[in-house]
Amino acid sequence: MNSKKVRLFETLGMLGWLSARVPDTVFFGTKSMTVRWAERLLRGVRSEAREISYGDIEKAHALRAHAYRRAIERAAEIETDLAPLARAGNALGIDMELIIRKFLVETLFKRYEFLGLAKQYAAENPGTAVRVVASPLWGEELPVEVATRGSKFSARLGYFVGLLTIPLYGLLFALRNWRGDLPVIKDAVICEVDDPKIQSMFADLFVGPGGVRYVAEAQYLRNFGEPAARRIVPHRLGRQGLQRITKLSALFLAQGILSAGRLSRYGRLFFGLYGTLVRGVLLVTEAINSIYFAYEHLFTAKAVRNEFMRADGNLTVSLPYGTHVDSHFFAPAYQYNYDVLCSAGELQEQVYSLQQARTRIVLPAGPYESHKLGADDPGRGERVQRLMAL
Repeated sequence: MNSKKVRLFETLGMLGWLSARVPDTVFFGTKSMTVRWAERLLRGVRSEAREISYGDIEKAHALRAHAYRRAIERAAEIETDLAPLARAGNALGIDMELIIRKFLVETLFKRYEFLGLAKQYAAENPGTAVRVVASPLWGEELPVEVATRGSKFSARLGYFVGLLTIPLYGLLFALRNWRGDLPVIKDAVICEVDDPKIQSMFADLFVGPGGVRYVAEAQYLRNFGEPAARRIVPHRLGRQGLQRITKLSALFLAQGILSAGRLSRYGRLFFGLYGTLVRGVLLVTEAINSIYFAYEHLFTAKAVRNEFMRADGNLTVSLPYGTHVDSHFFAPAYQYNYDVLCSAGELQEQVYSLQQARTRIVLPAGPYESHKLGADDPGRGERVQRLMAL
């Protein structure tokens, strides 16, 4: 008889992280904040736990499509309870309803994708003792083979603990990322970069115009050599960013208390939304009347950035490097909110439509690869002119 044991954690906690050293196989869907901090502090300690993927199963059976549809359905149910927060959040000059919906779809898709992968893994390994551990979420039924971790009481307890830590979290986040002398950029082209290839793309495209600025998340600066890194401004919080985090903290604390009866049943989901908004504020470049170019997957924190950039009078533009197009069922891309898409082609435009994008302008300029300097393409000149006319 096969004595192999496999544990699958929806959220990997410290116990699972440490116990992954024993012979049992440990998979997870996502890591808890505690584990993430432990990995930063204990760099020499290694866990054998790993994220479950499609390579661990043989048949997917439209798993992503099912998880995507379920996430959208469930998000529509939950966001009705978050309606007061959405209305109050609009005072910040952003579409809070959009951010809430994107956050819920992205978060819930990850949950249902994990449960689908876990269920399929168990079905394909009948001789293995598989234990799936997931947290309860109010209003849904988990498969009977899932070992529920926590209860309705612990979900509400987690909610109130998260609510009470909002002021402290906001304060520590601001102190860690504060830069008091952060200049405000005006009338410029700003390009988000994460590696030398992307920086070369923008340098190639904007070789003519002056005033090009490069920004990046601080963690990506190590990807560049020292001379290049000196030209890149890491995202930091200036005076305006600090004000926004203060307002968000006050808003979530007030609405969290007023709506505690409805929202506490969702556990830490409310606090997760707050954290996503705060991280999004950090990604905002303090600028006025500028154009912000990016090549990236639009996770919810990036959508928060786009909303605040627009509120400050800037234009956000998505410029693809090549002709790669995200899947219709890639949940982080749900409801893109760039002002402009430099379309890589008709397929990308179709996916934008399926994802219910909020993008107002679709510019058929083609991907960067069609604009490379010296490209032997008779239609290149026209596409470059169309891009530069923006």
